[in-house]
Amino acid sequence: MSHCVGNDDPIFIMSSGHLRGSTLGIRIFFFLSGLLVSHSHDQSPSRLNFVWKRVLRLYPAAIVVVVLSACVMGPLITTLDLSAYFRNPQFYQYLRTCLLVRVYYHLPGVFGQSPLGPGVNSSLWTLSLELKLYAGVLAAGYIKNKKLYITLLVILVILLVTAGLYQHAVKLQGTIIFGEHFKLFPYSDLSAFFLLGILCDRCSRHIIISNRWLLLILPACFLLVTVPFFCKTGSLLLLPPVLLYLAVSRHPWITKLTPRPDLSYGMYIFAYPIEQLEINYLHIHSPTAVFLLNIVFTLPFAMGSWYWVESKALQWKYKVGQKHV
Repeated sequence: MSHCVGNDDPIFIMSSGHLRGSTLGIRIFFFLSGLLVSHSHDQSPSRLNFVWKRVLRLYPAAIVVVVLSACVMGPLITTLDLSAYFRNPQFYQYLRTCLLVRVYYHLPGVFGQSPLGPGVNSSLWTLSLELKLYAGVLAAGYIKNKKLYITLLVILVILLVTAGLYQHAVKLQGTIIFGEHFKLFPYSDLSAFFLLGILCDRCSRHIIISNRWLLLILPACFLLVTVPFFCKTGSLLLLPPVLLYLAVSRHPWITKLTPRPDLSYGMYIFAYPIEQLEINYLHIHSPTAVFLLNIVFTLPFAMGSWYWVESKALQWKYKVGQKHV
């Protein structure tokens, strides 16, 4: 939803333009995803069950938002007549996004003049990366030596962080080797946070969390939003301890702020097309108003996604792959 506020993003302002709230939010999402998916892999009775649970968590809601965008929203607002819209190859290409292997962003005659650009749902690209990282967790599960597993994780994180720091040089060499479509960032950055989440899960028995962490966390937070170099690299060191501390501290205010239904996925995948509709058809120019309305309009879709799609799908998570492989 940070698209709504643009350069009025408070984190963007505090960091002098070096860090956006959206960047911080996606990094948090990928770290937590790595942590939880690694734990899910270890707790699954079989590899097939792990794959099945990942499919149930990722695909049903994603398919719903793609189909609704293409078959309901698109026909209602396209500048083309309906027969031309449904015959257009771009319509069928967009539906292929349901596979999440590759994400397509455009529908024929939809949002062509939008201030945000013609993308129908520009948030879905992270789901494709998430799917590939799930496959990596599955493949890494064949490494039985724990020390080797952790060593390889550390090496990969170092390589990804280094590539991010020197992304221009790496991109240049990658373009020469792999062609002009080679793209490193932000995939390297988010993959590093995902791997850090796995690393924290693997080393959880050796991580002792206490209130003393605040002595380092608080000044580090200040550095994160004020020092340019720390904005680029510091969150890699800061986010894991902050999130782990908040997760285990069990402060009452955190419990009160956390809704019982998990609305995060629904909010994420529905927010962008709803924001596009607000900006293009309500003609709201205030970033704050767009942001607040986006929350109001997206919340019912997120609740519907959880109660009617996601939670229903997750009831089937133990129906497949119960036998150990």
